[in-house]
Amino acid sequence: MDQQEILEIIIGIVSAAIVLALIIMAVVNENTGRKRRRKQYIALAEKLHYNVLELENLDRQVVKEMPTLARIEKGKSKVVGYIYKNELKIRTAIFECNGISYVYIDDRLISYETNIPDFTIAKEFLSDRIAERFGAQDIDFKEYPEFSRKYVLKGADEQAIRNLFQEPVIRFFEKHDGLYMEVHNNKILIHKNKILKPEELEYFLEEGLEFSNILRKVLQIEKA
Repeated sequence: MDQQEILEIIIGIVSAAIVLALIIMAVVNENTGRKRRRKQYIALAEKLHYNVLELENLDRQVVKEMPTLARIEKGKSKVVGYIYKNELKIRTAIFECNGISYVYIDDRLISYETNIPDFTIAKEFLSDRIAERFGAQDIDFKEYPEFSRKYVLKGADEQAIRNLFQEPVIRFFEKHDGLYMEVHNNKILIHKNKILKPEELEYFLEEGLEFSNILRKVLQIEKA
């Protein structure tokens, strides 16, 4: 074995060691970050008087009710910091999964009084506009061009969605930029496609509750 071969072996071993060290560091950092965020959720739960749910006992009924959560569960993804409050008229939850912070709302007044259409709404990108030209669904409102420019709105019952998206609903989305929302079986799941800081989560929860109250007014349901 000549010096060149020895040198190549040494370089290979060193390179493998560096890659292994980087992988270990990434795993350690991820676990450390997850533990830190779990502590932040627990602190937020204490502040908001929420309950902390052990992740292994994540409410399976909630999972089944929301397609997004069903996909998360199917992939066996790790949920971080699931906290919730179960009140008589409304249930709310905050959690994190796959690098995204979620707020879940089950407004019992809406569920008891009426059925709202299932829909998804997300920030609109250039690719969405191109897809729309080729037939992809996007429910637009000519009288609200700013809303239609900002968001992609989809759902099976287009007329029912149009009836629901009255001016207060549309103005809400115009005011709160960049929201992603899924409504299914009268349950609301919203996120901003990123991890939010604890103080941001508290404000984000308020946004979700604001939307729920707007729906009550549009549907002419008495506010709790």
